[in-house]
Amino acid sequence: MANVEDIAKEKGRKGRRWLEARWRRRMKLTPCVVSTFHMLPDLLRGRRHEDDRFVDDYLYDFADLLIVDEAGQATPEVAGAAFSLARRALVIGDTAQISPIWGIPGRVDVGNLMEQSLLTPDDRKAGRNPARDSGRAAASGSVMQLAQTLSRYHQAPDLARGLMLDEHRRCFDEIVSYCNALW
Repeated sequence: MANVEDIAKEKGRKGRRWLEARWRRRMKLTPCVVSTFHMLPDLLRGRRHEDDRFVDDYLYDFADLLIVDEAGQATPEVAGAAFSLARRALVIGDTAQISPIWGIPGRVDVGNLMEQSLLTPDDRKAGRNPARDSGRAAASGSVMQLAQTLSRYHQAPDLARGLMLDEHRRCFDEIVSYCNALW
């Protein structure tokens, strides 16, 4: 068990062993970390010595569970790195609510897909775009859409893949009963 002096000495160390030890101690105090997709990779980034220089060393598969809320608002390319840092993910959201803010125009997305042979000229002529249709497109996709495409759960054939929220307790009964009646 580390004492306070040892913990203070290791504060600036960036090696994997030190980084993992710090995170394991923190998780004993509070087993949940709240972060943005932009910050999480930096939080789980250490350094290692390789070929006479230091290189980034991420804690891949380190987190037990990544919980993504409002996934319908997150773009796949921004969220992607965070998924590599966790063993499992729970993705929560609604593709019918607020969409992500895409920073890449559709024509650039199509050009990138074609350059990488992920979209053929024949696909384009036929109006097919598997990246767009599965939610992976940088110009139109979302983490929620992608999760629905990949989900092994399908609660009802007339609904998107995944599990649907049947009830909640954040509203007054008068408000939620109207929603439930529409369901």
